[in-house]
Amino acid sequence: PRPPRGEPLARAFADGLRSVRWLTQDFGADETLRTWQLHHALVQALALLRRSFVQANCSTDALLPPMRWGSPASPVKQGVFIVLEQLRDGVAVLLEPPSASNVGEWRLHQARAERNGVPFRFSRVRDDAQQQQDYFMLPLQAFVSLYVRDDALAFEVETMEQMLPADGELVQAGIDFYNKLLESPALLMRQAHMSGCLASPPSLALASALHLFILPEQKGGFGVQAPRLEPLMNELFFWTQLIGAANELRQWQQHRAQRPLASDSGFASATLGQDSQRARLVEWKERLEHHARKVDLLLQGTLKMPEDIMGAIPTPAQLDAAYAHVDAHREASPNADADTLLGVYADAFRGVYDDAPGRIVDDTSRASWSDAEKDAMSTHGLAAIRAAITPTLLSELQSVLLETWRQSGDADFLRRSLLVADLVTSEEHRLYRHLTQPQLADMLMRMRAAALEMLAANQ
Repeated sequence: PRPPRGEPLARAFADGLRSVRWLTQDFGADETLRTWQLHHALVQALALLRRSFVQANCSTDALLPPMRWGSPASPVKQGVFIVLEQLRDGVAVLLEPPSASNVGEWRLHQARAERNGVPFRFSRVRDDAQQQQDYFMLPLQAFVSLYVRDDALAFEVETMEQMLPADGELVQAGIDFYNKLLESPALLMRQAHMSGCLASPPSLALASALHLFILPEQKGGFGVQAPRLEPLMNELFFWTQLIGAANELRQWQQHRAQRPLASDSGFASATLGQDSQRARLVEWKERLEHHARKVDLLLQGTLKMPEDIMGAIPTPAQLDAAYAHVDAHREASPNADADTLLGVYADAFRGVYDDAPGRIVDDTSRASWSDAEKDAMSTHGLAAIRAAITPTLLSELQSVLLETWRQSGDADFLRRSLLVADLVTSEEHRLYRHLTQPQLADMLMRMRAAALEMLAANQ
């Protein structure tokens, strides 16, 4: 069978992400090296995002894994874990040991325990009269497959292969590791942050890893103080919201297609069947509204983000030349104060984000992107990308809000769908500039339909 639309581009994009990922590793405490590392990672990641987006005809299809309708999810991680404890919300704490060769370190994950798709509670009290309950007593050592379900990690206890007897020394080592994490909230947040990346598409996981660099240490990040990064970080945030919105829209579409039917109740009794169907319908509506709110939040953030806080993407040669200029000044003036160094950074990066060749780079062939990519990597290229995607984003936002109202009956979504008109006509964001006359006419027809529905519902 032919691959789904955009799948070849999605595979090429995934390969590109793997080549960038090594730059997100922690290379040590040298501040200059880490700043240079982060700068290069951002440049490579953003160039890959723009390149893939343009190749996909300004679509997010290439930035997310191909969507498999109705197919079972593949595990995002498999291996031996110590299932240590279960929190009040039903989420289990899983500890992943280092590899057999003791390479790496312990990792913490949090995942929902389920049994045949239903939340499952482990036992912490030994009951000799119930061997099945004894089998699921915590802590335990088991081979577990982690899946992504409803934006979070989960695992099925029926397919969990428990190690009997458990390795007592390994379990105790895991307990010691967890106790140390509890003493350091920053490290605990960092572990939770990295574990959460497993539940995200690769593009969002990479963006999250890059963000971890500049996140303050007290919030679990590495706290890298990197001057002149604002335009790149702002653009990364733009792509994070755009890809996040596309991913959430997919989940909204999939969930809408799974509306429960009366024939799915599974009860012979009509009364019990009706009660079950009503309960499942309420749960389905709540989940649909949850996805719709996230789509609304992320699309609004994407559309409202001003272009003037972003810019051109510098070439790797420009970055290396700029950092060489900074390093040379540091060697010549090792006792320079912070204000002086900021001035040196400003001088080194002058023109880097303004489509200029960069006066620090003498070889102009290395100072700019190739002719084929020069436009896409420029400030104008980013503006063209935003202009191309804006009509689609506005249409998707209005459609999701209006259809959620139709499915759930919550009039708040109907009102929100009408407020899209205010977003289009706002002089602060000036999104109307990116709509053609036919697109404006289509938007007006959409607004008219929503207004008529509001009148019919006396809202």
